[in-house]
Amino acid sequence: MLYFFYETPFSVGTQLDPVDTYAGTGAQVTFTLVNKQVGSLASTITFNNTQYAQYSNGFTKNASNNTFTLATAPANGSVGVAPGISALTGAAFDNDNVPGVTNPREVEVPFWYGDPYNINQFTYLGFPADPGIGISFVNETSGFGADVSWCSLACANASGGPLTYGATGDGIWVGPLNAFGSLAASSAAGASSIFCGTASSFTAGDYIAFNVGQVNFEICHISNVAPFSYRIDLDSGGPNFDHAEGELFYAALRKGWAKFTIPLNQTNNSAANYYNLAIRRRARSNARPWI
Repeated sequence: MLYFFYETPFSVGTQLDPVDTYAGTGAQVTFTLVNKQVGSLASTITFNNTQYAQYSNGFTKNASNNTFTLATAPANGSVGVAPGISALTGAAFDNDNVPGVTNPREVEVPFWYGDPYNINQFTYLGFPADPGIGISFVNETSGFGADVSWCSLACANASGGPLTYGATGDGIWVGPLNAFGSLAASSAAGASSIFCGTASSFTAGDYIAFNVGQVNFEICHISNVAPFSYRIDLDSGGPNFDHAEGELFYAALRKGWAKFTIPLNQTNNSAANYYNLAIRRRARSNARPWI
């Protein structure tokens, strides 16, 4: 599957925790986590406009069966969101007059998406009716909290900065993660470039993975592609390990940007946390033909 990350290096420690969602029955108080372990559960759970905070005994955790139990049953038909510890967050103000802050109601946040764990086994494509892989924000609850109209998305350029943002509330479509190559010559640690016959299938700004699952696994960032020279330029000091001629590498990750704009006076100039929006991907995975 495609994973989201909130910073580098790409690992479980920087991976966004997926949310779990539930429907209240008016009686049920214990819920099982499906998308994550209880150790990754955040300290606040929301059902519609009711928040249950762990610090005030709003809920307890049970690691042995991966559940949490609320102090009171949420209302019948309410929609619950159990976020994780790691999330894509944007801290902005609800007014335009904040001393020392430019554009206080607007904040830009980078994120990364891809698969550093199994990219040697799978490719990621859009569905047949889609123009590519879809990235979007979705509302996990009904009519409470933040709104997708506050959010806009952009792809990153080769230097890592945002390209043009899409319309607020809209998702973006991005190209597939399916390129792979074989080193045409050995590459020493610290090399600024690698050479392969399929350089033209890679994109500047993407991240490539060497030796997935091995001790010398690493990810490098592409700064430039010179297809007629069969050359891929790398930045950030190049690879940390030597890599042999014939070794395979894969386009594994890509960077994006989210921009959040808070409506004027949204929270009456008071601090507030919203948990109802989540970033999602729409993609299909295919096993690589040699697996």
